[in-house]
Amino acid sequence: MTAPQRRPRRSLISSTLAPVRLNLLRAVRSSKGADYLAGGLALGGFWLWTPITLLHIPVVLVAARLVNVSKVAAIAMIALSNPLTIVPIWVLDFVVGVALTPGGSPDSPLRHPERLLEDPFAVFHIGLHDYLTMCIGALVLGALCSTGLFFVARRWALAVAHGRQLRRATMVARVAAAASAHHGRRSGGSESQ
Repeated sequence: MTAPQRRPRRSLISSTLAPVRLNLLRAVRSSKGADYLAGGLALGGFWLWTPITLLHIPVVLVAARLVNVSKVAAIAMIALSNPLTIVPIWVLDFVVGVALTPGGSPDSPLRHPERLLEDPFAVFHIGLHDYLTMCIGALVLGALCSTGLFFVARRWALAVAHGRQLRRATMVARVAAAASAHHGRRSGGSESQ
């Protein structure tokens, strides 16, 4: 008797994105429609960029409830903002914010990315002006990301729903054909007796 095969270990990226994949599968199976799913993904895509670290989940749940979109899809999107991705997201927020706003502290760790390579936790020691600059960058990146994501996700959700309808119609046709063939043999057999 052979031992059952063990599944190979997931890569770091695969295990990091596993909750995202699970929540997306749950959201796609929802019966509320493509706009509900796409709205949830877009909402999560917007809040993903915000530098509010531990408050993402409660803020997204409240916002999803207020605008009536998929909470599961929104949570799936903000799961991309995890400890592995938060520093690059914040740096992008800051770069866009600096491009849009003048001034700021020249000694800020965000204005000198080489310092972040030496001490990644320096990103948590920023001033109020740098934080507001990051928020402006987050608003711009979040708006761009969520707008594009809404249309892509809506198209994807409609394609998934259409594929599900086709599979269901094919299955119903097969069951109907099998039932008519079964009843046809039965009636043919009873007439010969």
